[in-house]
Amino acid sequence: MSALAPEKPNEIIITRTVKAPIQRVWQMFTQPEHIQHWWGPNGFTNTIFEMDVRVGGLWRYIMHAPANTDGSPGTNYNNWIRYTTLTEPTFMAYEHGGDDPDHAEFNATLTLQDLGDQTQVTLRIILESAAQRKALAEFGAIEGGEQTLARLDAYLTATGNPTEKLLHF
Repeated sequence: MSALAPEKPNEIIITRTVKAPIQRVWQMFTQPEHIQHWWGPNGFTNTIFEMDVRVGGLWRYIMHAPANTDGSPGTNYNNWIRYTTLTEPTFMAYEHGGDDPDHAEFNATLTLQDLGDQTQVTLRIILESAAQRKALAEFGAIEGGEQTLARLDAYLTATGNPTEKLLHF
């Protein structure tokens, strides 16, 4: 797991190699029954309203932050993703936004590289400016992205690999 130095000053790139074949990892990103369990930084939960994984399709969800240290409820973050490119099982591009007008809108890509029984996952967030990148990094996007991919890896390990189980008699 690592946050790579951005290729451009307006990008955040996060990568991790996970212990699952590429098709299984693709399913984790495209099926609501899976993504709801691991998407977001540590302690976050999700409410998914719709997830239409097709070019032009929309994924609308709320990320619920954990409770504050004083016991008060955490912040709810409205999010939407509109898919612009889908190449199963290796690549997707999307636009990401939220209902909060102060929430930075950006484009992002997901690239999956087949490593046999493992997959390299690369998330690339593309912002309009270096200043936006700096603000998003200060908000915690890099740590949050690393935690998200760690949660994906843990979820994959916990749920096993159904394909492998089918191949063993």
